[in-house]
Amino acid sequence: MKNPILVLIAIMMLACKQNPGRDTREKISYIVDSYAADSKFVGNVLVAISDSIIYEGSKGFSDAASGKRNTDSTRFLIASLSKPLTAVMILRLIEKKVIQLDDRLGQYFNVKHPDMAKVTIHQLLTHTSGISDFIGKAPRTNLEDELNQSSAAFNARQGFKYANSGYVLLTAIAGKATGKTYHELMTEQVFSIAGMKHSGVARQNIKGIIALGYTSAAQSTATFADFPLENVDGAGSVYATTKDLFAFDNALRTGKLLSKESLQKMFSQQVFERYGYGWYVRERGGQWDTYWQQGNLQGYTSYMSRNIRSNKLIVVLSNAENIDLSELERDISKVLKKDD
Repeated sequence: MKNPILVLIAIMMLACKQNPGRDTREKISYIVDSYAADSKFVGNVLVAISDSIIYEGSKGFSDAASGKRNTDSTRFLIASLSKPLTAVMILRLIEKKVIQLDDRLGQYFNVKHPDMAKVTIHQLLTHTSGISDFIGKAPRTNLEDELNQSSAAFNARQGFKYANSGYVLLTAIAGKATGKTYHELMTEQVFSIAGMKHSGVARQNIKGIIALGYTSAAQSTATFADFPLENVDGAGSVYATTKDLFAFDNALRTGKLLSKESLQKMFSQQVFERYGYGWYVRERGGQWDTYWQQGNLQGYTSYMSRNIRSNKLIVVLSNAENIDLSELERDISKVLKKDD
């Protein structure tokens, strides 16, 4: 006969596993803790509804060798999560009539390929330009030369094709139109207005300011980009904290950054059931209302999702590569949906 006390303990343990928290925060905490315990995550997570943060958590080390842990103020390279921020900067310049959505590459560059010269800012924002991803690891000497060398692979207006080069070109256009650097434009047009006090544009000497990157969540081997980060300005060189990205979300939601018209453009399906301006779009619960972007760079991964109907925000930043943050984000979103 089975010991009734042991049976009761087993039942209680199973119940705890199935119901790990009494409220939303505890349930999210359980999920994040579980991923960290399984060596599937290190970094920071922030979850918010409208202007209220309902969960913040930090896992792992910002510098494992020195024992310095990640905290809610730790900065991370956000890689391709830079693109929505760049898109906001571009849309603000459009609002100011510095540039226009239908401006063409040929207005800013000496483009040899006639079809490429007709590519518009709108197409660059939506990854529908057809321009191949020409970003390399060598120090850049002439962006125009790189652009023209990509002509052989150019396939104009054949649908959506994600490419970092489009956002690098957007940054170059903004620089030519204003005479300012990407760092200056992002500081003036995004960081300062949104109150992102701990964000910036990274260069190779940033290592002491941001969390050290690692090849895995085990954090045994440190790594960093083996190319000049200015090569991906506009597409992947921003660093930020989770709380700064919460401030960015708030500034978008409350109209501090963009007009209603520009917000409508950003969160319209410019590419049906796929992409807006700087954001992918996803269907959840029968509605195409979740906009997201992820990032992957040597030593770092990132993921941010925004539900524009319920104002739910999930930000996940990690100082480890080769981590599928979409699984963690999906599990957190399930808790938010169940607890509506």
